[in-house]
Amino acid sequence: MIFVNSEQLEFHLQTSKTSYIIKANETGHLINLHYGDKMTHRSSFAALDQRYSGKMGSTTDYADVPGQSLDTLKLEVPTLGKGDYRSPLLHIEYADGSRITDLIYSSHQLVDSKPALAGLPSASGEEKGQHLIVTLVDAITQLAVDVHYSVYEASNVITRHLVIRNEDSQSMQIHRALSSCVDFADEGFDLIHLQGKWIKEAQIARQRLNKGIVQIDSKKGVSSANHNPFIAIANKETNEHMGPCYGFGVFYSGNHLSVAEVSPHCLTRVMTGINDFDFQWELKPNSSFTTPEVALTFSATGLNTMSQQLHHFINHHVVPEQWRLVERPIQVNNWEATYFDFDYDKLDAIAQKAQDIGVELFVLDDGWFGKRDDDTTSLGDYFDNPKLQGGIARISQKVKSYGLKFGIWVEPEMVSPDSELFRQHPEWAVAHPLREPSLGRNQLVLDMANPDSRLPIDKLMMYFPERMLIM
Repeated sequence: MIFVNSEQLEFHLQTSKTSYIIKANETGHLINLHYGDKMTHRSSFAALDQRYSGKMGSTTDYADVPGQSLDTLKLEVPTLGKGDYRSPLLHIEYADGSRITDLIYSSHQLVDSKPALAGLPSASGEEKGQHLIVTLVDAITQLAVDVHYSVYEASNVITRHLVIRNEDSQSMQIHRALSSCVDFADEGFDLIHLQGKWIKEAQIARQRLNKGIVQIDSKKGVSSANHNPFIAIANKETNEHMGPCYGFGVFYSGNHLSVAEVSPHCLTRVMTGINDFDFQWELKPNSSFTTPEVALTFSATGLNTMSQQLHHFINHHVVPEQWRLVERPIQVNNWEATYFDFDYDKLDAIAQKAQDIGVELFVLDDGWFGKRDDDTTSLGDYFDNPKLQGGIARISQKVKSYGLKFGIWVEPEMVSPDSELFRQHPEWAVAHPLREPSLGRNQLVLDMANPDSRLPIDKLMMYFPERMLIM
């Protein structure tokens, strides 16, 4: 449920167990009043507007408001240049070289259905009245930012993202555009994240936050096993079944960034979104940039409840509807049994054995295409390997005759330098023409920003119009 106190410009986002309360303050800045246990809605939440009062040394007053510094406000969309010296959510450079942004409340609206995120994955919407858009505007630069909030009552999840719009006549350069910021009037948190490496993914790491900045990120072009695009903060005493904690998960499979910063004034800022490392986006006049969606959740009863809430949210609102709450099939994969050394008869024998023991899905792993008999060649050459007599058509039909489903392994975003595809179109790979490429497993990444380089994937999908692809 979303309540709006129009006169006070207060917005109360309420789930079954939590409340997220924000307001436009007297200067028009969007601030956070409360995120935590559910509160009964009331006509005013002025009592929650707790902030430093009076002049403090080494702080900068906002404009002509003596004693008010943005550096000590709990800001929803912090920016640079008007006195907040913590890390910003947005960093924009304008045509005149200025990088000052001051976003002030302009309007808000409750919409019946959640708008789709342009070109990005997102959670499905809830029932009517569960999506809030607050528009902030910088009157000098004509930058407009729509802050989107969606409420998922049963999951106890709130999602956030931004739509950044250039309403000026000149281009702007976006240097940072994170999706979510939550400021807390507390410094007593632990940071929890999931780190790892190949075959040792999702190792839980927990550390005490002290004054300063901790960031968790990926610069690999993918979310990666090194650092998951998820963090949590929790009280020192919080464990699996007791104590408060907050979770933040980004809907993005590329370079991501999560920042936890404890300020000298004992406030904790948590931000998540696209990594700003090596990032720049030209925002042309009358165009927009949409940031990825972030899921936020609060648990008063430990990390296990936080996990359950996120699982409920993903199962009911993120998993595609055709697979939602569907029992997953028992699977056999031929990789460990055969590696690249297989033919029709070997695969048939595995499928027969799989049928005997109750397996429901047979997945044909690497080596079914091109001339791929080892990992040095043929990624991108999606035609039958001669060793597979009768090709995919024959073995898939045989597997299905045993009552099993059939799937294949494929890495459609990769290309082998030793492949017909690369020899015909080397420009489709991500590489510098004057530099020796650095390979991983003897392969390069296809430039997915180039529509032409997606043609092999389109061909692959046409090749298997009615078969399941395991990617």
